[in-house]
Amino acid sequence: MRKSLLVILIALGAIIPLTISGAPSRGYAQTGFVQGDEFNNSVFAAPFVVKCGAFAFPTTCRDPQGSGTWNLNNESPGNLRIYTQPGSLVGSGTNNARNFVVQPFNPNADFVVTTKLAFPATTTNISNLGQTAGIIAYLSDDNFIDVARTYPSSGGSQLEFMFELNGTDLVGTVSEATGFHPTVYLQLTKSGTFYTAAYSYDNVTFTPFTATAATPVPTATSTATTPQPTPLPGTLGYTANFSSGQPYVGVFAWGGTNTAVAGSVVPADFDWFRTQNSMTPAPTALATTTGTPSVTSTGTPAPTSTSTLVPTATNTTVPATATSTSAPTATATNTPVPTPTPRPVRRGNNVGFRYISIWYHQVRRGTFDHIEAQASRHVTHGIWVHVYFPTGQHLDYYQNTDGTGHFVKEFNIPSNSISRYSNQAVVTFQLWSGRNTRKNFLTFNIV
Repeated sequence: MRKSLLVILIALGAIIPLTISGAPSRGYAQTGFVQGDEFNNSVFAAPFVVKCGAFAFPTTCRDPQGSGTWNLNNESPGNLRIYTQPGSLVGSGTNNARNFVVQPFNPNADFVVTTKLAFPATTTNISNLGQTAGIIAYLSDDNFIDVARTYPSSGGSQLEFMFELNGTDLVGTVSEATGFHPTVYLQLTKSGTFYTAAYSYDNVTFTPFTATAATPVPTATSTATTPQPTPLPGTLGYTANFSSGQPYVGVFAWGGTNTAVAGSVVPADFDWFRTQNSMTPAPTALATTTGTPSVTSTGTPAPTSTSTLVPTATNTTVPATATSTSAPTATATNTPVPTPTPRPVRRGNNVGFRYISIWYHQVRRGTFDHIEAQASRHVTHGIWVHVYFPTGQHLDYYQNTDGTGHFVKEFNIPSNSISRYSNQAVVTFQLWSGRNTRKNFLTFNIV
């Protein structure tokens, strides 16, 4: 059960500063600006991936599309539909949410993202068990920000703007008990490291979340012991530096931890996910014709609850530490790509893999797969990873592992990746430490 602080909202004129600090990492994806998607095709136009919490069960995450899980422009044409399956990320003891749909972003880049949400999508009769759906900015299972509609066990519906830091929750709410609208527009704004949120019922007039003075308290399962700052009265906003890992932003729906939620799964329909001006549709999806996956140059996995993130109080908005740039993405092509030499990171003779893995050994075209590798030694290595498709297309990653020797990547399977002769793809891994190297490979089938 959630034991977060509910902040009573009033319209004042200050900010609530909360800071996550940590040494910036070079491992985040150089993705530049967040991309929009109208959800009008059978594959994502933006580089969205489907993720789950670390304790999601069954352990194989990213459920297949279908009724009761999630589906794109299928069961609800023109919408991304996500069902509120049992699970949540709230607190540090659950982290079993399933099927939140997110894309990587550069933590030094600003954005405004808006989604049009119908929740519930098919009925107004809903058993209040904590079902929640909306926008999420995600660093790890215990460090994220969301703006959402939720159905608390106390009854009615409410909008929430929540910040979870190392399993400790601070949340502001707006009651929707009067004049309920099935459709709501939710908006999350990032300026530097400062996040604010707003909501609308017409996509014209947006109302920001505001809050009174309050002190965040840890959930019952939280292990965070660092003293928390006391927020000031005013407009609700959170300062969160997500540069210590690879952050993601996108949409989610989960059912909560009440055991009865399995019998009250509710669909949430996301009509679109837009950036900057919410009145301007996102570009038309090209993935159905080009099958070009979006690939980033790096990808350090997000930190877990053992993160060294330390909250500190601040009275000013913290500006971004670097100017955002839109780095190029890798494109599936038949033209060989020159292989650069990785920068030596650490010299040593004992270079090897503890394991390499792929989640799905049979995967559908137009969906995603997930690969991981762990070096034997828990230090930073250089790593080359190549995904070769039967058509000759390939994806190439030249980067470093994280400081523990771990590498993880999610990638898109092009819609035109099967040749007339084969449906088998190959993933090759090459690990480097100084001048020492080790190779290995895996295969998977495309259907």
